[in-house]
Amino acid sequence: MLWAGLMPVVRRARIALRLRNIEPLRIGAGREGTRLGSSVDLPVYRQAVVIGDRVVEEPVIPGSSLKGVLRTAVMALSASCGLETHSGVGGDDCVSEIFHNPGMFDKFRERNSADIVRSVLLGFCPACLMFGAPSLAGRVKVGDFIPVNGVRLGVKTGVGINRRTGAAQRNVLYTVEFVEPGAVFEGSVEAVNVPNWMLSLLAAALLAIGQGWFKLGGFKSRGMGRVEAVGAEIVVEDYSSDRCLGELDKDVDEPVGLPACRCEAARLVCSCDAGLEALRALASEWGSRYCDKLREVYPKRREWASHVAEEWIAEQGG
Repeated sequence: MLWAGLMPVVRRARIALRLRNIEPLRIGAGREGTRLGSSVDLPVYRQAVVIGDRVVEEPVIPGSSLKGVLRTAVMALSASCGLETHSGVGGDDCVSEIFHNPGMFDKFRERNSADIVRSVLLGFCPACLMFGAPSLAGRVKVGDFIPVNGVRLGVKTGVGINRRTGAAQRNVLYTVEFVEPGAVFEGSVEAVNVPNWMLSLLAAALLAIGQGWFKLGGFKSRGMGRVEAVGAEIVVEDYSSDRCLGELDKDVDEPVGLPACRCEAARLVCSCDAGLEALRALASEWGSRYCDKLREVYPKRREWASHVAEEWIAEQGG
């Protein structure tokens, strides 16, 4: 169960993804991001990026924005499977629920063996294992997605609505900047020590975003934020096995075959031609196989983790 911790690294996965917005996309910089002399009240977020041999300022999809939506997708998929899941916000996380506070969890890790700590981590929900919790680093990292073609910007004028009368509110007129449909953004999602079931869940969450089930940015209820996946490349390297996608989590994992990909010395490569097909195949494994298996195994792991933590906290006089 070495995979349950972050060290040593027994598997590393990288999914390079291309997303194209098929609705206007607005990830805002807020009013404080408005430039002096700008005619737009709510500009889009921009940052310096390298395109070719130039450094230019372009609208991007920040990794933090995509990671938040990705966690939401993982939570939705886990909950629909009947698994407990946490948002990681405001004490809604496994560390707070099992150990009551991050400080107690830190002491537990300092005073117990790595094997005991890993056995407790097995009882953490998929969202906390993948994206972290207080005093627990996540194993999924999301980079910024930068445009690979020309980005066209549009401006929309809006007006505040009086909720009581349903009429326009006086003196509440604003302009909103957005990325017009058709822009392609490229970036990557990287993960360490993800067993097959977790890799499948990650693929299912990415595919759900890439199919428009979960939107990006703001103004989502007003026709903005839908994206589609138009390309993918997957590389998975196993360091503790001579097999590609061998079973890391012995209680849940099963061998996964991806015929469209290459396996070279425990290094799985799904090129751009096969990447989306592989992503769909992995995602289908979550719904057809791993959801049911994890639903059976997870409650026992959660009960064990809570039992170990309660006994240890009682011994500390906490």
